Amino acid sequence: MSSNNLPQYVEQENATHVPRRRASISVAWDADDDDDKLPDKDNEKPSTHGGDVITGESKSNLGLERLSSYAHQHLAQEEAVNNALSNNHHRGGDASPASSSDIVLGSVTSDILTEKVMQNNPQLSLVHDQLEEQMVKLLQDVQRKEGISLASEERKAEQEEAYNTLSQVPPFSYLPIPEQRRLVHDLHQIEYTDGEIIVNQGSEDDDVYILAQGRVVMVQIRSSFKFIVKSTAKFVGYLDAPAYFGEWGTLFDSKRNAQVVAGAPTTRVYRMTGQRFEELCQQQQAFRLKLALGLRQNGIFSHIDSFVAIVRRAVAHDTVFDFPAILESYRKMVPAIHCNLHSSELDLEGWTYAVRRLPDSITSVYVYLLANHIPMPFMHPAFDLRAVQVRTVARRRQSFALDRHGASGKLLVVMREKYSDVLDFLSLLCAHIHESAKLRAKLSRPSALHCIHTCLWKAPTSPQQQQSAAPTAVGQRQYQVASLEEQKAAMDKLPLTQEEKMGLQTLWPKDFLYRIWDIITLHENIQVRSDLSSAYVDSTDRWAESIRRAALELLNASCDMCAKYVFSVFFFFFL
Repeated sequence: MSSNNLPQYVEQENATHVPRRRASISVAWDADDDDDKLPDKDNEKPSTHGGDVITGESKSNLGLERLSSYAHQHLAQEEAVNNALSNNHHRGGDASPASSSDIVLGSVTSDILTEKVMQNNPQLSLVHDQLEEQMVKLLQDVQRKEGISLASEERKAEQEEAYNTLSQVPPFSYLPIPEQRRLVHDLHQIEYTDGEIIVNQGSEDDDVYILAQGRVVMVQIRSSFKFIVKSTAKFVGYLDAPAYFGEWGTLFDSKRNAQVVAGAPTTRVYRMTGQRFEELCQQQQAFRLKLALGLRQNGIFSHIDSFVAIVRRAVAHDTVFDFPAILESYRKMVPAIHCNLHSSELDLEGWTYAVRRLPDSITSVYVYLLANHIPMPFMHPAFDLRAVQVRTVARRRQSFALDRHGASGKLLVVMREKYSDVLDFLSLLCAHIHESAKLRAKLSRPSALHCIHTCLWKAPTSPQQQQSAAPTAVGQRQYQVASLEEQKAAMDKLPLTQEEKMGLQTLWPKDFLYRIWDIITLHENIQVRSDLSSAYVDSTDRWAESIRRAALELLNASCDMCAKYVFSVFFFFFL
């Protein structure tokens, strides 16, 4: 049968195969398709088009034009293949239409033959692959630009909402407008559904959250291990938008003490890093002051207020201090000088700071009398105050033992001021008691106690040792004084780290092992009593009066005006 009598479906099949190939290849054809004037590859020079040198991308397009011109020569061969396929669809001399399976078979056969043509012509295959690659890149570029445009619009909407929220939430509303605009670029938006956890209790992250929409609920999870593990949740509070939370971990470098959960169907927050929050505190004064005011109003200093209230109450009524309550308030305060308060390891830096500002006999005293005057029996001329005075290394503080040998464990401490000096003394005393309890727990083993006792309490065996022996606080018996080398040898056997051993030796260089024994045997059943009655002349006034008299004696001045002048000059330069 001649090719003029081809059925219509064969013509449609040819239109769906060969023209598709031709259309994809002809995309790279130039307007003036000149096959005969292709330059030789070896003698190829930069060509011009419209007076401009073709380089870069234009040069690659020119190469595609050459390859597509070469591919045009093989289109006739591909068309012949498709004509052969169309002849295979006829059965005998009839023009009856073929079945659908024949059409599919013909299409598959055409694809196979086309692939063979591609394999026999590598340059034609290269043109086809490069054109398809360019089309894919073009499509991806269009999609990427559309996606960037959409993401940019969404980001602008987020930043505008973040800026509106910042302007409504103190202390962020106290930031300058340019700083608020800069800050929104550092915020990350997160959405939560009802019941989702935003902050986990016990986590160590330091992010700060700004609540833009919805509500958050704070709860504390408590676990008990009596027979089975049982967890209970205690409601702490809630916040409605706009608000902020999470600043505690950043400011105090502590773990999260509560779990924060989304309490609305849609809760949207903006997360800020702790480092960025600290930068705001350091650089923006108005922000810093408003933050401090808000923290105080929210009760963040409630433990400090409780500590001060206990002291003021005892001072006002001249009664015995509730020292267990003072210790509990001190634990909750987490003072800056006592960073490792809640650690089982010794805080040698904080302990050293406290001990140097307490009376030297602090390890053997359990009763303290805080007064702003010296009692009358001690004021008698026959009584030598210097014999019972106790030194304080880093504080100008007068302290007196209530007996000549200090064996009673009672100490009189003269306060210079009614409240601030008392608060300072009690906070330092609390630091010493806490670290002493840690040391006592570390040395609670019988082997450690036996090692210390064997080193310190040796009875003198020779007359020379009996003469050098001194009475001790243990029954006032005579014991041989342990040398520094013996104390160091015993210290090496104690279950302490090398850093702790060196720290204790630095704290009490001459008698560190005796101090450790005092701490072990003294369980800090501390009693503190105040006698700060205003009926007596304040010690500061007496000190000033003594300076005035000394100045008169030195200058041998009888003129009262001269005395007043000297006194005023002294206070101007030294106070």
